[in-house]
Amino acid sequence: MLRLYRIAPVRLDFHELKKDYYGNLSINKNSNWFNMKDKTILLNNFKTDGKYGTKKYHLDDTTFELLKEYCDSQKISTGYIFPELMDKENLKSTKFSNYFRGIIKKELDIDIDVSLTVSDLRAAFVTHAWRVYPNETHVLSLDERQEIASQMCHTIDTAEETYLRRASLEKVPYPEHV
Repeated sequence: MLRLYRIAPVRLDFHELKKDYYGNLSINKNSNWFNMKDKTILLNNFKTDGKYGTKKYHLDDTTFELLKEYCDSQKISTGYIFPELMDKENLKSTKFSNYFRGIIKKELDIDIDVSLTVSDLRAAFVTHAWRVYPNETHVLSLDERQEIASQMCHTIDTAEETYLRRASLEKVPYPEHV
């Protein structure tokens, strides 16, 4: 699960992921798909889908194999990959959120009372990508920042205002010509 978020650092959008073995169901724009034919995740149903449309994420071989093995072990030929985590009455998917918190705690092998969330993971992703560290000399170009924001299904401003963590609350100065 964490590998999916390394490739596609989105919100809680994987709880509605469906398996498409032959790649022909993915044309249904009302669902999110694990397209096995071309090793992609297609997100059609997410918070900002009206603005960004379908998002396509290519899976590396390891992530593809892990997700395929999971589907095989759960005997999922088609349909929802995580049906036990579906929460039909709560669009925020409380079950998936709690499940994800447990994964983070287990995989990071941490013993803390505070639970880490998908938002925390997204913040770490942006902060690492923006490289906002003391003495950092690399400044991302506008195109690089736009690509990262697009992967996350939001704008550069949202990335910086909501997810970017830094000691100073001042915005990182970006030259207009970069």
